[in-house]
Amino acid sequence: MSIICLNPISRVGSAPCAIDQACQAVGKLARIFLRRLAPLLVLLALAPGQCALARSGQEVGDWLCSKIFEGGGITLAFGEDGFFAMKIAPQGKSVQHVTGLWRLAPDGVDLTLYTLQDSRMRMSVGKGALYALFGQGSHVTLVPVQKEKASFRITGMLRKGGLPVLTDAGSGREFEVNEDANAADGKFATAEIDMGKGGISKGRIIRHSGVVPRVLEMEGQNYSGGDFAADATERFWLLPQGLWQDKAAMRFSGSMPESPDAAGSYEVSGPGLRLEGKYRLQGNRLTLIPDPAGLRNLKILGAESLGRAVSGEFAWKLNSRGLELAGEHGRLLLLAP
Repeated sequence: MSIICLNPISRVGSAPCAIDQACQAVGKLARIFLRRLAPLLVLLALAPGQCALARSGQEVGDWLCSKIFEGGGITLAFGEDGFFAMKIAPQGKSVQHVTGLWRLAPDGVDLTLYTLQDSRMRMSVGKGALYALFGQGSHVTLVPVQKEKASFRITGMLRKGGLPVLTDAGSGREFEVNEDANAADGKFATAEIDMGKGGISKGRIIRHSGVVPRVLEMEGQNYSGGDFAADATERFWLLPQGLWQDKAAMRFSGSMPESPDAAGSYEVSGPGLRLEGKYRLQGNRLTLIPDPAGLRNLKILGAESLGRAVSGEFAWKLNSRGLELAGEHGRLLLLAP
């Protein structure tokens, strides 16, 4: 499915005629000015999404996650970890469900939806709406609706070791699902999930069938891997809003060659903020050890929650929005700037 950004066009009017000679001269100058200004006005009108340029990609991303969008028979929701679900229900036709990952440009305007099967859809984030061109030139505007949640379907491999988990084929995401005695391990299954305000419910299995093709199994495994040193170090990751009153970022140094284990240092910095520490890495397990003096300073500043958020042991993985750390205090999503 191919999507092209949709941008409405406005028109520029002309100056009114004067009734005397003096006003005619002024009107002539005004018309000349408007003729020279018109191309600029048209360019501005061609990009309504540019109103979002003053916003950060992080703020727009949080806004996308807090809403359910509808328009043109389409329902769309965004997960905080970069997962999206779309339901396409054109009048008189069968319902389609599309899942995958989403990525927002730093300017908060260009939005890309894509799947592990390399299908890409491009949209534009305007002021209060999403704009796109679907199918054979069908213009679609998706606007936020007053819904707490919406239901979607995911399909992929079911694993029943311990808690039943379904790996969605479109995104590679793993979803906890309900126990179904008739659904076999290592088989295809379809589950229904509810999404709302960035959260995703436990899936309800509604169908199950044959063995998953090997190619989808490999794609899911590739997604869960990664090279921490190559993908996460020597760059800044934005901390979630709420941990500090101003924007703050986290940076991991490269591992120290003299260390027997993969290890290095990290720092958290922002306006009026500085915290340093060490990290250790073993596979997908990341241990963060902040400097005690830095933690004491955070306590004085009333930011103990920030200290807890960047301390302890985490399971790490990369997703389409950034670096995800899951630990005993919950999930920390460090956004790519």
